[in-house]
Amino acid sequence: STLEDIIHAERSRLPAGATIVVITSTINDQLLDTLARLKQSGHAVTILFVGDNPSPTRLAGLSIYPIGGKEAWEKLEDAYSTTDDKPPLSENVGVGLQL
Repeated sequence: STLEDIIHAERSRLPAGATIVVITSTINDQLLDTLARLKQSGHAVTILFVGDNPSPTRLAGLSIYPIGGKEAWEKLEDAYSTTDDKPPLSENVGVGLQL
């Protein structure tokens, strides 16, 4: 099953006004159409775009937030991992996510 099929099958079970958050590395026309219909039905829809490919900033009136890919993940791992000779960082580490 595709994500679109799952959303279609579960749509009637979503409470009115429920927020839908989709985490994906690819966005195709079928997914966009499905999410746009959810938005038109009164749901808040947000896409968290992961991966190294550039993400679209806005599609079909949907909010898209680029999370980043392998490089962003490695920055987070480096910032918050501890070793015997390196204490964990206590400062905020930015990876490019802006909400």
